[in-house]
Amino acid sequence: MEESFISRIKPGSVFVFAGKLLELISIRDMTVTVKKATKKSTNIPRWDGGRMPLSTELSKMIRFKLEQISKGIIESRELKCILPIIYYQEKFSIIPKQSELLIEKIKSDDGYHIFIYPFEGRLVHEGLAALTGYRISKLQPITFTMAYNDYGFDLLSDKEIPIEEAIKGGLFSTENLYNDIIESLNLSEMAKRQFREIARISGLVFQGYPGSKKSTRQIQASSSLLFDIFNRYDPENLLLYQARKEVMERQLEESRLYKSLERINECEFRIIETEKFTPLSFPILADIMRDKMSTEKIEERIMKMQLDLE
Repeated sequence: MEESFISRIKPGSVFVFAGKLLELISIRDMTVTVKKATKKSTNIPRWDGGRMPLSTELSKMIRFKLEQISKGIIESRELKCILPIIYYQEKFSIIPKQSELLIEKIKSDDGYHIFIYPFEGRLVHEGLAALTGYRISKLQPITFTMAYNDYGFDLLSDKEIPIEEAIKGGLFSTENLYNDIIESLNLSEMAKRQFREIARISGLVFQGYPGSKKSTRQIQASSSLLFDIFNRYDPENLLLYQARKEVMERQLEESRLYKSLERINECEFRIIETEKFTPLSFPILADIMRDKMSTEKIEERIMKMQLDLE
């Protein structure tokens, strides 16, 4: 499993791996200790090699095209090809304009879903999902499982989610953003992973002689020890600051996240309750279903959902 995923979650969190539900116990050097879990979860491992998040420019263009669709302007060949999908999206929900943020509330057999569609790209949505989940949990005790793609993200809970109350309370506020991100994610563990690269470049870690290089496990063990010492006795160390800064920018795109929140705060919030999953929510659900253990093929399960929608 790629450490960029496992370092994001905290001990006690449940995720799906190889068709099994596992609960994280601890992370030490390059080894993760887990146990079988009974709680449901849609938290699925991600590999950086399979992620190509939307750029800022492409995100703007998608929102612009959606604006054209909402006004009935469908000129390009690509938009004409997806007219059936547009029809079902408008039938059960809406096509959001650039000045609107679409939020869909859906109750399913799994629980209560809140789908939010900022159209800002996967990395931004990963940070937004954790941030909004954390801020909602401050209103009342609640547990979330999260999923996201380039178009939006899903918060799933066994309780009804007080999304209206959370929005009034500043759900998408930029105030205290850095501290809330730290609280919502396992930032210390993520920074420890990033510190390995910084320690190696700065010369703090000896990588071995030519022909007898140290293994990644050995380098990680040495850099983890240095990280813990700096964190305990020199918390203002510039190398620690650099590690946290690189995590916030590289893995969470903090500056873009901040700008996205500023844009969202200027939007009109369109909260739509629907009995069926909409075409916009389908790709997020497909990601969740792909890693669930089942004797059915993923295509068959998606086909069942499609027939139910129609």
